[in-house]
Amino acid sequence: MRLRQVIVAGSAVALSTLFLAIVPASPASAAPQCTKRGETIAGDNAGGMLWAPVAANGSTTCQMGQGALSSAVGALQHSLKYCYGKSIAEDNEFGPATKSALQSVQRQIGADDDGVYGPETRGLMTFSAVGTSRKTACYELP
Repeated sequence: MRLRQVIVAGSAVALSTLFLAIVPASPASAAPQCTKRGETIAGDNAGGMLWAPVAANGSTTCQMGQGALSSAVGALQHSLKYCYGKSIAEDNEFGPATKSALQSVQRQIGADDDGVYGPETRGLMTFSAVGTSRKTACYELP
């Protein structure tokens, strides 16, 4: 009886270890989805306001990718267009053109060029000042 308990317990441990090795862990601090365009104070002591993708809670640390449809995408498109010279529509749709433009910018700024906007890209990009369409009015987020 004791031997059976040891074998059953050992098998359970082996199976759970195998399961953990097969199923990848989800990130502990996954960023929320970007859902809207927000105005935020510019970094670099610029003193202006920037249009940036933000989550529902107002955080600029968010993520979005192809298929997203929101004003957050429009904020990203505006910055891709005016801060990086990408010829894309500002239509609030994260389609193939937005993904391609983002990948190009990600390579330019040294981010992983996966075509997904997230914390790494947010930390390296510059964003357009509110109400402007001039490259000189692009700043980092704080």
